[in-house]
Amino acid sequence: MIRVRRARPLLGTLVEIEVTGSDESPLRRAVAAAFDEIARIHGLMSFHEIGSDVGRLNRTAAQSPVQVSPDTFAVLEMATAIHSASGGVFDIAVAPQLVARGRQPNLHGSPLPAAAGSTRDILLLPACMVRFARPLAIDLGGITKGYAVDRANDRLAGMPAVASALVNAGGDVRVAGGGEVPIHVRHPLRAGQLLPPILLAGGALASSAVDAPGPDEAALGPHVLRLNPDAAPRFAAASDCAPICMVADALTKVVLANVPAGGAILKKFGASALAVGWDGELLLSAGFPAFVGASAASPPYPDRREAAGA
Repeated sequence: MIRVRRARPLLGTLVEIEVTGSDESPLRRAVAAAFDEIARIHGLMSFHEIGSDVGRLNRTAAQSPVQVSPDTFAVLEMATAIHSASGGVFDIAVAPQLVARGRQPNLHGSPLPAAAGSTRDILLLPACMVRFARPLAIDLGGITKGYAVDRANDRLAGMPAVASALVNAGGDVRVAGGGEVPIHVRHPLRAGQLLPPILLAGGALASSAVDAPGPDEAALGPHVLRLNPDAAPRFAAASDCAPICMVADALTKVVLANVPAGGAILKKFGASALAVGWDGELLLSAGFPAFVGASAASPPYPDRREAAGA
């Protein structure tokens, strides 16, 4: 079996693609096509590109409907579904806060809309038309990377020359074919250390971490509204397994926020989670793959909390 592995800087990270098959030439073409697909998705949903779907929405969707690509529309549909399921915790209408915190540039040189708007103000209309019910500035960075991984993976899975595929965009991973694949997650509190591997087969894994070295200084990172702004985040990092990477990517932010109904939300989207506490404790929800050679930890969402939040 021939193995082809390539890496390119895309999506603000290093994207690695690995495929196997019996003929090297079509495998190389398959990898190139997958990278092209990721670049296409990035171009559609980049906050930094004025002509992207996101750029056009932020400029004019509060005045009149804007037609976007089916890809962008699909991401907006999932973002609104997760926003609703999480009680508004996952929110793509956070660009004003990201600009204020220096996480994104103010591309227009003028004040952004007030932060009071949210994903619930996004109206998804027929024919991939989108309208904002009030002035908004959205950023899809908390979900786009996962969707781009999915599209690249789907492109590879549809090619007869590809027996197995793995797409890894900075820790957002999806695999197809080839049985179980061992995947390591970096320990968020111990530089250079990896957690024991889990076995991933035909699904996706995504990881997110808070943006400071300790809980007292930590914000939850982009696209998350903390339930109690005065309380330190309970978790330093989270990893989610899900059937598709778009869902896993977005739900890591919900786990970081420690939503009371988190277990029910994971179940709704067919996902499971690993959370890492600030003391280094590893907490696994029901269904998360066991570490190879390690014992399971206790779930971060006890049954009594799941039932209360359902």
